[in-house]
Amino acid sequence: MSATPNECIYCGFPAGSAEHTILAALGGLRTDRGILCGPCNNGFGETIDRALADDMKPINAIVGVMNGRTREPIAATVEDAATGRTFVLTSGRRLAHPDAVVVSESTQAGVRSLYAVASTQKQADDFVHRLRQEGKPVTVSGREVVPHLFASTPTVLWNFGGTDTFRCIARLVVNLLASYRPALAREPWLAPLKKFIVDGGDSDPWVAYSYGDPIELPARFDFGHRFALMFDAEAGEVYAHVSLLGIIELSVRLGNTIIPRSETWVYELDVLAQSPPSDVAVSSSDGLLVVRGAAPMSDPSVFVPERLAQVLVRRNKRIWDDDAPKLLASLNAARAVEPFDRHEAIVEALAEQQQRLLNIATFVATDIRRHMTDLFGAEVGSAIGDAFGMLAKPDATNRTGVSDLTHVHAEMLRYVMADHLLEILNEREIRGEELRLLLEGGPGAAIIGRYMMDQVLQGHPLMKGVR
Repeated sequence: MSATPNECIYCGFPAGSAEHTILAALGGLRTDRGILCGPCNNGFGETIDRALADDMKPINAIVGVMNGRTREPIAATVEDAATGRTFVLTSGRRLAHPDAVVVSESTQAGVRSLYAVASTQKQADDFVHRLRQEGKPVTVSGREVVPHLFASTPTVLWNFGGTDTFRCIARLVVNLLASYRPALAREPWLAPLKKFIVDGGDSDPWVAYSYGDPIELPARFDFGHRFALMFDAEAGEVYAHVSLLGIIELSVRLGNTIIPRSETWVYELDVLAQSPPSDVAVSSSDGLLVVRGAAPMSDPSVFVPERLAQVLVRRNKRIWDDDAPKLLASLNAARAVEPFDRHEAIVEALAEQQQRLLNIATFVATDIRRHMTDLFGAEVGSAIGDAFGMLAKPDATNRTGVSDLTHVHAEMLRYVMADHLLEILNEREIRGEELRLLLEGGPGAAIIGRYMMDQVLQGHPLMKGVR
């Protein structure tokens, strides 16, 4: 291994390939031409890089990470379990059909009629084009724009781990070492770790799960990766701690060598940054910032759900912070509208909030079923739960993704919430967190719950015996 910084750290041939220090598929924007040659860069990109990118794809799609190379939002496949439909998730909020979907068909007088839904005009046009290529005479009898609603939470399948994924984790650590300590990254003591990265090496646990909260410094970014490179002079050991979005915590053992002093380098990457220089924060300090834990856990995944939940809470808040200014401005502007037209202005301002309101209705229906089952037993609880469930019911054969009754009630929820907002706006302006509680929290659930109760009592005699 040569100590010359302009040679590829793996094969020794001249470097010069534009290597993303942190994978573009993880949100990395920076490149360094002093790390790899072209063949090594391409070889990693087609193998272990793809393994880590695929493992992180669902989380990146939820968070809203964009590919650092293409600047396109990273997408993942999700499934609406209630309807069986498959969707593509991007930017943490957008769900689209990957292709046009036929939701109903019928035949009358020898003429076959199809009703298909598509997320874009191009999807619809491509669907018609394919039918015509198959030799089928097609007449488009009409088009309409309808909202697709979800009465259940779409499912994202996520798996993480495996030798190739861990090889890539180790590779990223060596990349950072090569960027900030180019000579050190070419020292002979790194040869065993590089062998593991290149071909899998042996079963030596170069990468292991960590747990707890080992980094003493607070994270710089709400949504970021952190790599802490530590040089332990006393033990003569170099190791790293890797945190991927605060969800996956890993430690990497680089090897043993003579180290003049203990120090830590911390590299943090904001995966939602639009461009350098605000995408990266690098700091260094004397001593070690990581509290080294005991032996790796046999099942570290027990910590993942809690950490993932924390990330989702932050992501939901960021989505709300992005949405709230425009929505609040529209609602508060209704105060300037004539009283006779004010209610309709509020309803119009809530036009894009149907899914949020339906989310609350779905939660209410589920909670009522659980509560009534606890109070009155499974038979009565199921009957009452079914009555409420009719107001928040999915339907794969419907163009909107929900039953006609649910679609009608989703429309009505705007008017129900507008009634409440009108009372507030007649007195004062609405604040952001106050509105969020109405559209996503307990106060909104209480308002929608009362409305659903009224609908069930009026239309379902199942409730008459339990009041």
